[in-house]
This record gives sequence, C-alpha cells and structure tokens, in this order.
Amino acid sequence: MDSLTENPLNHLPTPFVEQPGKGESLHPQTIDLDLTQVDVGLSTVERQAKTHPHLLLLLPWLVMGGAERFTLNLIDQLSRRGWQFSIVTTAPSENSWQAEFEKRTPDIFHLPNFLPVKDFPSFLRNFIQSRQFDAMFVQGSIEGYRLLPTLRAFFPALPVFDYLHFVTPDWMDGGFPRLSLLYREAIDLTITSCSQVKDWMIAEGADAGRLRVCPINVDPEQWRPDAETRRRMRAQLEISEDEVVLLYPARLEAQKQPLVFIETVRLLAEEGVPFRALVAGDGSERGLLEEKRQAYQLTDKVRLLGAVAAEKMVELMAAADILFLPSQNEGISQAIYEGMACGLVTVGADVGGQAELITPECGILLLPSSPEEAPPAYAAALRALIQDPSLRQKMGLAARNRITAGFTLDHMGAGIQRILAEGLDLHQSADYRPRSLPSEELRQREARHVVEFLQARQEARRLRRELHSLSDECRVISENYTALSEKYFVLLQPRPASHWFYLWLRQVTLPLYSWLQQSVLNRPAVKIKNRLKSTWTKDKADE
Repeated sequence: MDSLTENPLNHLPTPFVEQPGKGESLHPQTIDLDLTQVDVGLSTVERQAKTHPHLLLLLPWLVMGGAERFTLNLIDQLSRRGWQFSIVTTAPSENSWQAEFEKRTPDIFHLPNFLPVKDFPSFLRNFIQSRQFDAMFVQGSIEGYRLLPTLRAFFPALPVFDYLHFVTPDWMDGGFPRLSLLYREAIDLTITSCSQVKDWMIAEGADAGRLRVCPINVDPEQWRPDAETRRRMRAQLEISEDEVVLLYPARLEAQKQPLVFIETVRLLAEEGVPFRALVAGDGSERGLLEEKRQAYQLTDKVRLLGAVAAEKMVELMAAADILFLPSQNEGISQAIYEGMACGLVTVGADVGGQAELITPECGILLLPSSPEEAPPAYAAALRALIQDPSLRQKMGLAARNRITAGFTLDHMGAGIQRILAEGLDLHQSADYRPRSLPSEELRQREARHVVEFLQARQEARRLRRELHSLSDECRVISENYTALSEKYFVLLQPRPASHWFYLWLRQVTLPLYSWLQQSVLNRPAVKIKNRLKSTWTKDKADE
C-alpha cells in the first residue's frame, strides 16, 4: 500500500533553490539564482605534446542531424589535411551519435554530464591550456557563444571561428546568426553555408570583411545513381519500374511543412496523376500527417517510413525520381545536396540559399506562400515532371553534374582549410588588433543579459510555485486514496464461492420476494428468508 500512496514528486530532483526557509536545506546540486560564485582560476595542468594542428570543436550535442553530419564530414576532410580534434559538448543530451564521432577522435567531453554550468568556464580554460589548441570552432552551441567573451579574455591569441547554417527568423531574432552578431568581437572569422546567410549578417551590422561562405556539400561517390539498388529497393517497396516516386526526406516538424506535402499529393491523387510517395523522417507532426493520410485515403499512395539511417537513405534516393521538400525555412538543405548527387530533380521552396544550389536547369523552386496557396502550385510543378520522363532525366543529369562540378566534400574541405589558414595568419600578422564592440552596443548587450537573467529567475520562481502546488494536490489525492482503500478494504478481499452463490440466488428470487411482500404470504416468507440468511452467516463464521 505504501508504494502506491507515496508521493512520486518526492523523487524529482530540485532544479533550483531560492533562499531556503526554516527547516529547509539546500539540495547538494542546486543552483543559486541570487548570486552564483564562478571560479575561473587556472589549475596546474600538464600540457600535452602535439604533432599536428589541433582544433577544438565546441558543439551542443552529438545526435543524428544535418549539422552533425556536416561536422563529421568536416572532421574527415580536415583530418586528411593534417588536423587533429577535440570535442566539447555543452547541452544536455543522450548523444545518440557519439559512436560516429568516437571513430574520429577519442577526446570527447560532455560538460553537462559531469559539471554544473558555473564550472564550464574553469574547465574550458584549463582544457584549452592543456591541449594548446591552434583554433576553436563553434557550431550551434548557445553556451559556447555566451562564453566566448570570457574565453577570448583568457586566450586573446587563440583564433576563433564559427559556422552558421541558416537564419531562423522566428527563434532568437535570427537564431545562431543573431548570437554570432552579439559576440562578434570574440570571433575572428564567421563561415556561412550560403551567401543568403552572409547577406543577412551584413544587413544586421556584421563586418563583411570577417565573413566567408563555404557550403556544406556532399560526397558524390557515396550519393550517386545506382540502377541495381534502384531495382532492389523498388522490389522491396513493391513499386514497379514505371511508377514515378516522390521522396519527402524531412523531420516532420513545422519548418518542413509536412501538411503542405500531404495537401499537395492529395491534389495529385484527385487529378489521377500516377505516383508513389515515400516519407523518410519522423517528428512531432507525424500523428497529424498519418491522420490526413487516412482521411484522404492515400494509404496506397503515401508510405511513412519513419526515421531513416544515412545508409538507408542512399538506397531510397536511388529508388526515387523526384525530391519534394516544401520547407518553410532553410539555409541549403542537406537532403537536397544528397538528392541532386543521386540524380533526382528537386521541387522545393525558394527560401534561404536554396537558389544558390538549385538552378532552373536542375530543379524547380517556388516562392514561399501560405499553406493554402502553396499546394496547388507545387502540384502543378510535380505534375509537369511526372508526365514528362525525358525532362526528368535531363534535369536529373544536370543536378548531378552541378554537384560534381563544385559542391563536393573535397571542395568543402579545401574551403574550410583555406579559411582556417587565413584566420591563423590574421592572428600572426604584426598589425592584428582584437575587435571591440562600440560602447553603446556593449551596454545594450549587458542590459540584455540582465533582463534575460531576471526573466529566467522569474520563470524559475513561477515553476517552483507550480511544483509546490502540484505536490500538494498529489498529496491530497494520495491521502484520499489511502482513506478510501482503508474504508473499503474489506470489499477488496477474496470471497468464497458460497458468497457469490448467495448473491446469485438473491438476485434470482428477488421478483418472487417482491410479489410475496404484497401477498398474505409475506410474513411466512420473511421468516424463511431470515432463517436462511442466519444459517449462511453462521456457516461463514464457522469458516
């Protein structure tokens, strides 16, 4: 009974503690939201010898995703060019793709797994001192950006680079490009995946002389047309050779507009256009997509494959004819690089830097529009390609040729190597001066930090009150449950067969008993009933 009534909230860790009240003690791993003492002292560290230039990668986590795949390709490319690597992650995660990174370097540290945030600066200071890094490379780490001014103060001679994939207008006023702008005095060179991101940065006040463009690119030897794989995969998927296959490779989230996808293929199906569609990806909108698929009776036309590993995606690309990706926002999608390398024609959105890769000769890009207006336009573009095999073949060949001519991983590796060398030379030049922000911008950033802290503290206090309220409600429910259990405990005990026989007999004879109550036989019948009941009660007591 105790295990059922115990308050489960008692076992939740306390994420923060305000000033403790009477009789209340601080949790051993709590966060002081009023004044945190940060130790940034330098310990005695042993400097490791090195034979190659050493790059520190500051990342949020090691999970399966486009940014992480780029990082793996980056490590492979720079390793061939003589670099070695260490990785530090800064955000809580299960790091499901760690094994892939461990194949490249054993020097990996997940700070949230063993350190509170207040100790991140001290660890990084000692870590950089011991490894004697030649440069630091930041990608997608909020904590990394926030710590850059501190690290720059400790290591003014350490070149710092960051890489930006795309602008996110509806998150953090631009996403990571906004963070790069806020901390640009601590960054020597910023690398963007496309010119669109670079142009946005310049429009927002970045120094064009400190921005470089290097696309993420793709390996055309891994991603390529393969007739044998195409036949095998189509046989497995029960798709005939003459059917046109649309591939929608995307996380099923709002950014990738899965509802625009399903509305588009619904229109094609209603028009009688022959096709099959494969959805390779998972996400929070999968349930809604499945509901639409069922409601539109598209189960024979659209197959949901769930999350797909990279090696399986190569096979799906080989089996497909058209890559359809109506994204709401992108830099340049990794999937489009891969699809073009496999000879697929892309139908997608003219957002971000997509037009820098997809020319009219090798794909169709449509200007962004509302979720109601987009499906008919996409359906028209797809219909034209589905009904014209020679056009698909011509555009697919042009797509692969465009990749092999200038968008391979070798091109990316050479570009990053050139930018790193430029940053190193910049630091070693006699006229190098660290950048500084105007005083007004520094004051504004300081005010932003104060406001962000106060907002976080206010939200933490609110969540703590909510936690206490939920705990009280849980306690009341537990007490009520215990009281009811004790009150009706006897009803929950096992009963002998005679008990159930008596209840059955009583139910069967109830109509007769009700009739007898209205007749002259009432009194004799009551005597017989009482005698039977007393006899049964006596037998129960004897048991």
